Order: sequence, then structure tokens, then C-alpha cells
Amino acid sequence: SPRSFFEIGCQSLMNAEAEFCTTMGGRYAFTVPGEGTWVLDFWTTTVERTPSETSDLTLTLGLEAFKRLCTGELCVPDAHRDGQLCLDGDRRLLANLGAFFARGSDAT
Repeated sequence: SPRSFFEIGCQSLMNAEAEFCTTMGGRYAFTVPGEGTWVLDFWTTTVERTPSETSDLTLTLGLEAFKRLCTGELCVPDAHRDGQLCLDGDRRLLANLGAFFARGSDAT
């Protein structure tokens, strides 16, 4: 579920990669309609379960697109172009998220 992915998986990875996160910085909000909103705060290495107006980048995607994102099957540019993924904020920060999640897949 998105909740366990963010609150357990992402928090554990942020704890393990705290130096990386604080070096990259940023606040990244993920909204999955019907499931909730989570903010990954790289500055404080915390996951917040509340919407934030101070996020540097907000990603909004449906549950199916979220599942494909988690498995690496979602092509972000295509999903954005096709309306499956909405981005708001500094899109250049997507590279930081990609690097963060790659570190998690490297650990497995």
C-alpha cells in the first residue's frame, strides 16, 4: 500500500541514507487520490502524512500508476505526457528522487 511504502519503506531508506538526503535536500509531496498525501522531507529525513504547501515538487498519480512507479514499470515522461502523473513545482528535482529510489534498489 502507499502508506506502508512511504511510512515504512521510504522512512527506512531515508534513515539509512540520511547524509545523501540532506545533501540533495528538498521536500517532495506524493498524492495518491483516495489513499493520501505523503511528504518526503530530505532536509529533516522525515516522512509527513499531511499535504504541504511548501513542497518543492508535488507528484500526483493514481493507485495503478503508483504501483507501476514502485516496480519501476512507469515511464515518468510518458505518464506525465499521458496525464497519469501530474507534476507541480521544480521538475529538475525528479533526478534527486530517481537517485534516492535507486539507492533503495541497490540495497536489495
